[in-house]
Amino acid sequence: MTPPILHNWKSEEFSSTGKLKNWETDKMNTSREQSMKNLLMLFGILLIGGSALTALTNPLPPNEQIEFLLFLGIIAGIYYLLLALYFIGGLWRRLFCILLLTTGIMCIFMSFYLAV
Repeated sequence: MTPPILHNWKSEEFSSTGKLKNWETDKMNTSREQSMKNLLMLFGILLIGGSALTALTNPLPPNEQIEFLLFLGIIAGIYYLLLALYFIGGLWRRLFCILLLTTGIMCIFMSFYLAV
């Protein structure tokens, strides 16, 4: 009598959908997502840091410089909050898309409002 075939639990597992999932693929997707997160964090540092450097290279009046740095601080907070929401995944990723779309639409309306 031959022994029953054992399931190789180290390389595959069942997901909630009932399909087989490969551990190596999951690991690759996780590392790809982590490298994307690192890239976007670096992009934010360069973007906001470059804007802060602009305040030093092009001197502004003291009251405008404080307002500009406050603006950069708020923008940095919003950027990294949205980035964290996106990489949590699931419903938070949907909330990220909604907030990003709303912010984009408000920026367009604000440009028309300031032009008039």
